[in-house]
Amino acid sequence: MPNVNFPNDPYHEYKVEQIEKESQEKEKSAPPKEPHDYRLAILHVIWRNILKIFANAKKQTKFADPLCIDIEGLKALFRKLSQENVSKDLDFLNRLAFKWLEFIDSYNLLTPEEKDKLATLNQFVEEIYTYPKEAIYSLGYYLTEHAGYKWIPAPFMEILLSLHLEHQNNKDASHLAKWIRILEDVTRR
Repeated sequence: MPNVNFPNDPYHEYKVEQIEKESQEKEKSAPPKEPHDYRLAILHVIWRNILKIFANAKKQTKFADPLCIDIEGLKALFRKLSQENVSKDLDFLNRLAFKWLEFIDSYNLLTPEEKDKLATLNQFVEEIYTYPKEAIYSLGYYLTEHAGYKWIPAPFMEILLSLHLEHQNNKDASHLAKWIRILEDVTRR
């Protein structure tokens, strides 16, 4: 056989026995492993499931969450007005004006398709902007112009008083009762 010079093996120094010996030495010098705490893993799984539940609930709503929050706030304020005369309560007037502005901001973020699906909500907004029919300025005008915060116009307080008195006289057919029902219907969808 002819004498052939093979090139040097680049892995000549690395033998299987030597690598196994090095890994065993590393294992001996490594700090001992702590037993696993499965409580964290369980909490993680529970938290992830809770988040999934909320994500699915959010997907099922037909309108944005801020709008739903604002509707709930308006409902609470209208209920309070229906139960007691708060037409001269400055804190109430301020909260009503701000909640209305938050509601309108959220409402304006709806797409035209979402607004079409919520026809009763459109009717509600229209009624607020046209109530009372015989007044120079509407309830919607006063609420939009920060009545109760920047200024306290007497006609605004009179409108709220008339809404309260109307509800006291006819709880089922009053404007407040109608508006509260509309808002309840929208939040049920």
